[in-house]
Amino acid sequence: MPADTATRGLIIGLKATGKSYSEIAELTELPRSTIQRIYETAVKRGFDPQKRPLEICDAHVAVTTRIRGPNKPKTDVSTEPTDVT
Repeated sequence: MPADTATRGLIIGLKATGKSYSEIAELTELPRSTIQRIYETAVKRGFDPQKRPLEICDAHVAVTTRIRGPNKPKTDVSTEPTDVT
């Protein structure tokens, strides 16, 4: 299950205050790789882990949806049996 907004904020705050990825994984019961991705994404979005007091804004914890291409056109599948000889 993906992390909700509050959990993402918690992860960012804990990591910025010195907790290790493993410690955060134990506390949140999320995979270490998910925690790394959440924190790295927040930093890319402008989160400054050195700034005090910590400022975690909505943009740092926002969940983005994946952009997919257009759906493939459905092929017409005939219901009539075909004679294979």
